[in-house]
Amino acid sequence: MALLSLVTNILLFGSLAIVVGVIAARWWVIPKNKVLLRTDAARIGTAGAGAWLIALVLVMTRQLLEFRDPFVPWTDDLSLLLGTSWGTSWKGAVAVGGVTLGAFIRARRGSRVAWGMATLSVLLSSVFPALTGHASGGDGARYTVPADVAHVLAMGSWVGTLAVVLLLDRARRRAGVAPAGVLDELIPRFSPLAMAGVAVLILSGTVGMWAHLDRPLALIETAYGRWLTLKLILVGGVLVLGAINFRRLLPRLDEEAGAVAMRRSASREVALALVVLAVTAILVRTPPG
Repeated sequence: MALLSLVTNILLFGSLAIVVGVIAARWWVIPKNKVLLRTDAARIGTAGAGAWLIALVLVMTRQLLEFRDPFVPWTDDLSLLLGTSWGTSWKGAVAVGGVTLGAFIRARRGSRVAWGMATLSVLLSSVFPALTGHASGGDGARYTVPADVAHVLAMGSWVGTLAVVLLLDRARRRAGVAPAGVLDELIPRFSPLAMAGVAVLILSGTVGMWAHLDRPLALIETAYGRWLTLKLILVGGVLVLGAINFRRLLPRLDEEAGAVAMRRSASREVALALVVLAVTAILVRTPPG
């Protein structure tokens, strides 16, 4: 069960970060005249939306196993679970996820309306973790739920978009359309978005810490606090790599060696962010205290 929970949450948050990153890349990072890049982004979004739906199926499987009453049929347990507020949120997430997948498929043909639908449905999907996690519990839900949604969107806009940029760069190089890659076009447009994402991430994370920890020493005295401390350390590492990319490598993107160095450093940044994602997957299943 622990392994299923870990895999489920990693896939859930990872796919959500990717689709948020695709939307951010479409509207803020990819230049308006780069039609092929938008098409590639829609393909990435299609894969991300498909992974999101798979993650939701795994979420239901995990919840059903935990909810299971061995003395009644599975169908009865499923019916009861779907009738709860959690089940309502899950059904809504699946419906929105289906719209997201269809919208990204249509967006591959260049439909601006489809991109608009994908944007709206991704924004709605970002609410699901908050409604089914720690943020929705307690008297401070009116603060923690919006903060959690902002946290998800900020992480996706930062790390998710960076992953999408690297995937777009790889796709263009492999296709031979841009042998030198497209980092010199995308990274300068991505950097302001990343800085805004980091600012929102810090602010929303502070709200979450205030809501879920009753004292500073809880960071080391409780299981939740220790996992949160580890997450903060790892996020700090991602921030350091991002700062290196911005200060040292961004000015060198017009050089081949600079682009190669940026590609490697950004890949390490995303890899470390995946570790953060794994810790988050554990954190959301650990009771605050």
